Amino acid sequence: MEVAVGMNAIAQKAHQTLQNVLEARIRGSKAGEDFAFNARALTALKEMHENVKRTPIEFLSPLPKRENLPDFLGDESKDLITLEKIKQVEFDQGTDNLVSTMVMLATIDVKCFFSVLQSQGFDLWLTQATTASYLPPPCFTNHRNDLISHLESVRTMVETTLCRESKLVVHLEPSALRVLCMLDVEKEESIGYFNDEGLEDNYPKIVGK
Repeated sequence: MEVAVGMNAIAQKAHQTLQNVLEARIRGSKAGEDFAFNARALTALKEMHENVKRTPIEFLSPLPKRENLPDFLGDESKDLITLEKIKQVEFDQGTDNLVSTMVMLATIDVKCFFSVLQSQGFDLWLTQATTASYLPPPCFTNHRNDLISHLESVRTMVETTLCRESKLVVHLEPSALRVLCMLDVEKEESIGYFNDEGLEDNYPKIVGK
């Protein structure tokens, strides 16, 4: 029983520490004052808002499911955290604007706030690390050949430079790339890029090449 209580206390302390760290990354007001976002958080929210407004919903990544939002929000507040509603509201003007809704969410559960940003391509550093939609970003709309060239370079880096043409590349998850860049991966004997059954190419050519 004492062990269970001790483990629970450790888990609660770890949870609170994570909450404090995440809040410190987005808080622009002093402790004891009403919560307000810092400039970096507002910039990320502005980018997310603009992307949602200009992109058809069917091409956007979904937000966290309603049942995963904190119960303290209530049904009316949960209704504000949808792609449809974000398309309709102003960024920081009028009632129920995006900033006020996100302030309320961050105050109640900052981890859930970050999960909203993460669903739209932002990482814990508030950087848009991925494209949240299934459409190419606007800067590549008229530069498709450049985009394909960049993708080929990334593919070469992952397959050859990082994974050294080993089986590791078959199981590598995108989230592991940052960690892998810092490791000295033990080299396996090269097997090429074919499966074990019929020597079929595991890496189809990029569409449109």
